[in-house]
Amino acid sequence: MRSTNGLKEEEDLVAGALHGCDLATAQGLWSKYGRFSLTNSAFLATAVSSPTPDWVAKAEWLLAQGCKWSSQAAAMVVHFVKDPAAVITRLAWLRARGAPLDSEAMSNAYLCGNVRAWDYLLSCILAEGRRRGDVSV
Repeated sequence: MRSTNGLKEEEDLVAGALHGCDLATAQGLWSKYGRFSLTNSAFLATAVSSPTPDWVAKAEWLLAQGCKWSSQAAAMVVHFVKDPAAVITRLAWLRARGAPLDSEAMSNAYLCGNVRAWDYLLSCILAEGRRRGDVSV
């Protein structure tokens, strides 16, 4: 059976645990319901936007399982993490690990009124563009 967001209900349950529970609980559900599509970046995005203090451990565990980054991770951090300083910390962590930072995250920063995140994302995007030779600033 599929839920409304296109994931199986079991995937929704594991994603919910990655967001709101500790790593051990999420790992237990992951083991119980089997391995999911390891390219499903929604799991990583959910983990890095988690309000729990072990969000880094969750993300590192998922990366070790083979999960892949997408721009959804940065967008969800900006949307769900309410402390502006924590948003910058998490975005910097994502950037250091090769997660894409793009206009989707910038749009969320704008919509959430997080000027610090918007400025940070703009500087990252411009720096990446200069590195690739795409932007002349």
